[in-house]
Amino acid sequence: MAISTTAAADPVAETHHEGLAERMARGPLTLEETLRYAIQVAACLRDVHSQGLIHGALTSHAILLSQSSLSLPASGGLLQLGDPHGDVKGFGAVLREMLAGLEASSWRDEIASLAARCEDGTPHMQHVVIDLRLVALRLHHASTVRRRSIEVAVPRIPVANRRPGRMRIRMSLHWRPLANLVALAFSGR
Repeated sequence: MAISTTAAADPVAETHHEGLAERMARGPLTLEETLRYAIQVAACLRDVHSQGLIHGALTSHAILLSQSSLSLPASGGLLQLGDPHGDVKGFGAVLREMLAGLEASSWRDEIASLAARCEDGTPHMQHVVIDLRLVALRLHHASTVRRRSIEVAVPRIPVANRRPGRMRIRMSLHWRPLANLVALAFSGR
């Protein structure tokens, strides 16, 4: 039995190309990859824990990657009954391992702080998923604002020549992607 993050209705399982450990051996993960994989693993564990089960042997070698999904094959082919704190601690160790090659930044420090809390076994996986999605949301917003500030460097139009409708359109285009991202961050996916 494997827990997968693919939501496709296709009965044919997607072939996994490599494990997370193999991917990290090729080179350090980017911050975006780290967040994407961490959110997917945390969501898988959250779903397993909500059923009263645990994975039992979470390591970077147990996480399989493909082009569009991630899966956690269960240890010994079966999920187990037990205390989820071991999975949370294992997730913290995997998250710290994923951060190993990243350059120092406030984003890395925030994720490392979450990894340390997980290694203590204190948070619930639902809280971990929310924290990771909020970091991804703030990172996306920061990169969008940075891009917008670069794009805004255009000559100013004199006040007499401005059209009021044009300003409203620009504002709606600016907030629409952020609203979609917020909806995605708080949906159960």
